[in-house]
Amino acid sequence: MESRKGFHLLIVASALMWGSSFPLIKVTLDLVNPYFLTAMRMLIAGVIGLVFVVAFSHVAIFKEKAIWVLAALNALGYGLQHVGMQFALASESALLINVNVIFVAILAAYLLGEKITVWKALALALGVGGILILTTGGDLSFFASERLLGQSVLIASGFSWAVFIVLMKRLLDTHGIVDVSMAVVAETALILSPLLAFYPSAGIALEGWAGILYLGVVCTALALFVYLIGLRRVGATTSSILLTAEVLFAIILSVLFLSEQITAPLLLGGLLVMLAIILVSWNRKTTPR
Repeated sequence: MESRKGFHLLIVASALMWGSSFPLIKVTLDLVNPYFLTAMRMLIAGVIGLVFVVAFSHVAIFKEKAIWVLAALNALGYGLQHVGMQFALASESALLINVNVIFVAILAAYLLGEKITVWKALALALGVGGILILTTGGDLSFFASERLLGQSVLIASGFSWAVFIVLMKRLLDTHGIVDVSMAVVAETALILSPLLAFYPSAGIALEGWAGILYLGVVCTALALFVYLIGLRRVGATTSSILLTAEVLFAIILSVLFLSEQITAPLLLGGLLVMLAIILVSWNRKTTPR
């Protein structure tokens, strides 16, 4: 039997690329408007996705209405992430956005008829508890603070990707995963491109452009492509568990490069959320973001 260790490493590599996006977004947002960042990041990734579809797939896939719905959800998810991260730490942003795994379990029960097992119910309880600790820090006065807006936007971003994943699972019954993913990236860019007219690029420093380029090429297009290669040879359950390393990488990089502090609420809340993600991932199939 051929060893799958190399394909496991590809999944972990994609998790590292996605995890690195959180501290980089935080830095880039000091230099770039969040709406321009969203549009330009996806434009760069979209061009790569378009080239891939034209060269290796069927352009007819762009006529699928479901692809446009997925692209709209993807655009919303990235937009909410970039806006919300203006008001939250990179490390906690990674945790809050990745609660989409828990949302998927709930939505799949209603839309796909998947059963909510005892383990999924436990994961939901752990996830909700972890989110409360992460967002409030144990201080209920947080609900009257301005940070609540940023935290709520990030959770909404995770929810939009949860809907995206559930709808994607339906579409993949009749379409190839690579074709759909690359087409969605290209159409996401088209949906977001009008933002570039309202938020011009004049005055953006070289560091800002470097951040946008890295996010578009590495954290969006390349990360997805590497993940898909690994997913073909690794079970969906195993890949989803390996992808939880994304949060770990995001926290480590945020501590190293942004000097973010690992506080007790972050540690406890993050542990509960990670346990919830692993419990849900253990018994369900996932699709890439």
